[in-house]
Parts: sequence; C-alpha cells; structure tokens
Amino acid sequence: FQPHESACEQDLASVFKQKGNAQLPTSPKDNFMVSSELLACLHRVLNKGRGQLLLQSNCEDVAVFMKNASIEAGFMPIAATHPVTELEAVTQRAQRWAASGGERAVGNVFS
Repeated sequence: FQPHESACEQDLASVFKQKGNAQLPTSPKDNFMVSSELLACLHRVLNKGRGQLLLQSNCEDVAVFMKNASIEAGFMPIAATHPVTELEAVTQRAQRWAASGGERAVGNVFS
C-alpha cells in the first residue's frame, strides 16, 4: 500500500523540477499566492481586532502588486519610517519591470 499523494504534494514536486524561482508567477492571475480573495478574507479577520498585515517581497513588481491589491481589499498603507526614495533596477526581472513602465516601489509605503 502506498499513500495517495495529495494535490499539494504533486504541486510541490513539480515546483522542484522547474528552473529559476518557481514561486514567482508569470502574472498575478497565474496562481499567485496573494490573491484578492485571500486579501479580502484577511481584511475581514484583521479588521475585527484592528490587526495589521505586513507584506514584503524582494521583487519590485510583486511588492507593487501586493500593495495595490491590499489597498483594493480595504487595507490602508502605513507610512514607512525609512521610505524608499530611489531604486536601481539590478536584476533582469527588475530591469524588465522598469523598462515596461511598471509602477516603481518608491514612496512612503515602501521601505
């Protein structure tokens, strides 16, 4: 008898076979771990107890997406003590994001 492999375990197995950072989707609608549904649920739960949500990413486009999606879900950004005032696009991903005209992760809500 072999235990049945769950869908989650199958997904993890496929992730380890991929090259590059398999956790980063090619688009926000492509199995992105932070969805509008998840953020709406978190907002309902955290809002009851005046809780806060910290989102962070070392990928600029992901950070911008999460900021915008969390605002759409009802969260209010908190100003950073040491905000980002300028960025250099160093990774290929960041260079492509900047070249495409993507919103930059600069301002008082990014640190």
